Amino acid sequence: MSNKEKLTINDIARLAGVSKSTVSRYLNNGPISSFKKAKIAEVIEKTDYQPNVFAQSIRQNQSALVGVLVPRLNSTVMTDLLKGIDQYDERTQLLIVNTYQKDQRVISALKTMAQQNVSGIIYSAARLSSELKATLDEVPMPVVIYGQDSPTYSHVVMDDYEAGFKMGQFVGSKTPKNTLLLTINPQVDEAVGKLRYEGFKLGFTQANNHQVLTEETTTFAQADAKEATLVAFKKKQYDFIVAITDTIAAGALSALHELNLRVPDDVQVVGFGGTSLANLVTPALTTIKFPYQEAGAMAMNLLQKVIHKELSAVHEIKLKGELHLGESTKQLDS
Repeated sequence: MSNKEKLTINDIARLAGVSKSTVSRYLNNGPISSFKKAKIAEVIEKTDYQPNVFAQSIRQNQSALVGVLVPRLNSTVMTDLLKGIDQYDERTQLLIVNTYQKDQRVISALKTMAQQNVSGIIYSAARLSSELKATLDEVPMPVVIYGQDSPTYSHVVMDDYEAGFKMGQFVGSKTPKNTLLLTINPQVDEAVGKLRYEGFKLGFTQANNHQVLTEETTTFAQADAKEATLVAFKKKQYDFIVAITDTIAAGALSALHELNLRVPDDVQVVGFGGTSLANLVTPALTTIKFPYQEAGAMAMNLLQKVIHKELSAVHEIKLKGELHLGESTKQLDS
């Protein structure tokens, strides 16, 4: 493999002793000092560096177009998040791409957004693999991450661990005999499948370490959650179901209806999210309500600050969820 295939903007910046943004300005005929320009030109000549699709696509004049990458569109969480992003500034146009939780879709979308000359990107990430991190490192446009912690990019996250712990203590205080936890693979979504999951288990155990907890892994899809619930109840009877999202809880409720089990008399059910879905299902869900629309607005505000270089370091915004009592749990222990 030749140098032109191996080298990145970061490599050029390191070899020239300048910042990544300075190299980006050089490649796009932006204003930099003659000394730095000479250093960069020398490195490029020696290494035979060829700009990638990102550096070739970015222009000096920023557009009013913001790219938004989401892992799925069939989600009330994403609907609320996008609403917050969109309503922050109606003058900004959004280029929204559904990545289907596939790394290659993310990489392809980032290249497309570079070609579209977006002024910045909000990436709603289910996870940040090493390949995705490497690709993001090549993106010359400002990037803000939603949903996952990042030491490199400013980000907006929910405090999933604290929310899980809070729900764990609530469920544990109900002293259920047999609890079913419907969770997801942490490789699919680290914040939900790992942080929220671990927080719940700790809170649940601290509330009463003698209680029985059975785990079943499913997906974010309501139909899959319904099937996982039906399979679990064929093996054992439960008096409490903890769903790691409201959508999964909705699937569990559908399964319980098919099994002719009453909620909350026979089985109590809780979820996480607090979106409109929590009130649309019957009975209304007890859930941890997160401020997703507010998070969308905060992500856009944070992106604008990054674009205009108002931040001197990576900035994190962490939002907490609140326990919202619905009709899917008993309000008084019997």
